[in-house]
Amino acid sequence: MEALRVITRRVLVVGRNAENRRVIDEAIRHWKFETVACSSLQESGELIARQDFAVAFCEERREDVAYRDFLGQARRSRLPVIVLTPLSDQEGVFREALALGATDILPSPCSPQDVQWMVIWATQNKAATRRRDATE
Repeated sequence: MEALRVITRRVLVVGRNAENRRVIDEAIRHWKFETVACSSLQESGELIARQDFAVAFCEERREDVAYRDFLGQARRSRLPVIVLTPLSDQEGVFREALALGATDILPSPCSPQDVQWMVIWATQNKAATRRRDATE
């Protein structure tokens, strides 16, 4: 039963886009979620190793590393990842990101409603997985 009571209330934001960070933080703050932001692959790996996150939002284009590398990190930890992408070539990014393990993509800059739906989905999915694991 303990696994059912614990819901991760932390969201990781990987990237340098201040607008995306602001929208994500404001969209979930009233739900008492904490937004943890980082801008490098090394930092995101350290955060994932030390903390549990409900979901991660990762920008498609970052200066230091491609989102593909972050998806590899997240896959090992079973962290759901939403890739934020500009409107150009969304379909190509969508197909590649899903093939590499992304949960979904959203247009960048992201909207508060989209962020909220992704966080709801991730927390509900994680709770269902914990319930299933507890009964096995």
